[in-house]
Amino acid sequence: MTTKEAFVWLAGQRNVHKELGYTAENWKSMKKRFKSGELSTEKIEEALKLAGFEVVQEKQWALKS
Repeated sequence: MTTKEAFVWLAGQRNVHKELGYTAENWKSMKKRFKSGELSTEKIEEALKLAGFEVVQEKQWALKS
């Protein structure tokens, strides 16, 4: 899946912010900035890596097995 698709999936998971080490307020702010296009690619990729995603080819992500 693309970076955007992976983050949308991740953002839809219940209470995922706790597993990633973010406060509820920080996670809410990140999701809001993502929707408005203001969240940096680096922050998105950081969250995906914390959630166990890895790059399988350029711009494509998958959960690690």
